[in-house]
Amino acid sequence: MKTYLPALMVALGLLGSASQAQLRPWPDSVTFYRQGPNAAPGFDSTNPYFPMNVLGPPDPTATGLVPSDIPEELQSLGTGGEIILKYSGRAIVDGPGPDFTVFGNPFFIGGDSNNVYRKVAIVSVSRDGVTFTEFPFQGAPVWHDLVGATPTLGGNPLDPRVSGGDKFDLAEIGVDSVHFVKIVDAAGRVADDGPSSNLDAVAALHLVALTTGVRDVAGSLPAGMILAQNYPNPFNPSTEISFSIPTAGLTTLKVYNNLGQEVSTLVNGQLQPGSYQVTLNATNLASGVYLYRLQAGSSISVRKMILLK
Repeated sequence: MKTYLPALMVALGLLGSASQAQLRPWPDSVTFYRQGPNAAPGFDSTNPYFPMNVLGPPDPTATGLVPSDIPEELQSLGTGGEIILKYSGRAIVDGPGPDFTVFGNPFFIGGDSNNVYRKVAIVSVSRDGVTFTEFPFQGAPVWHDLVGATPTLGGNPLDPRVSGGDKFDLAEIGVDSVHFVKIVDAAGRVADDGPSSNLDAVAALHLVALTTGVRDVAGSLPAGMILAQNYPNPFNPSTEISFSIPTAGLTTLKVYNNLGQEVSTLVNGQLQPGSYQVTLNATNLASGVYLYRLQAGSSISVRKMILLK
């Protein structure tokens, strides 16, 4: 273990910060698509690239001056058309500032940044895919909480300062986490510039990984952060990790091998105060000693576990 101590200390935040693994910010699937009239030919249900064209990053060539115009990157909804996208194994969670960005395809008319051609859509979100909460949108001149109101700017799509697109904050509707994003062409509900809105991409800005089964355990709030010993230990191939956090905030739980390399991110997102259990499935890991590291705010706790196959 001494041979690898510096690497482990860096990975565990004791000598400096290591890079944080990025959860996939794009949706995983389209669970519903209903095309309305006036959908653009080739960008409608005949599009051979659908649904993959809306399950990744926005068109990297799109800007307010040159909007996207290729079916590999864009899907037309048609008047009143609707699409529902799902995040599997992850949830968009409420964090500081906007929580997700939706990229439509508006553009500056004649290159004038004060004159935007808009074909807008309305957004609602859901945890279960059944009950949706709609964002309280506003049309002209505010253009608030509507897709297709703000052109893509071509910057990092995960940086709302430079990305463009339309931003949505879950705090505005009092929701702390969602798996589904529904986008419905505004049709007669909002006066805009065209009969059919378009969808390029949805980018989650605050995510928590749920693939390992984070479960909230009922009980009194903890006085301080607690990271329990995993059970069983040694284990094969899965084990339970329990932890508690006293305050809401960004929480990460990661697993490292004895080289200090991150091998799994179990939790990465905003959690409420409480106690949680996470299942680590180590089917694809080799036997050996592993460390798991919990960080909540500035508090850090580390424990050792053993995988025996």
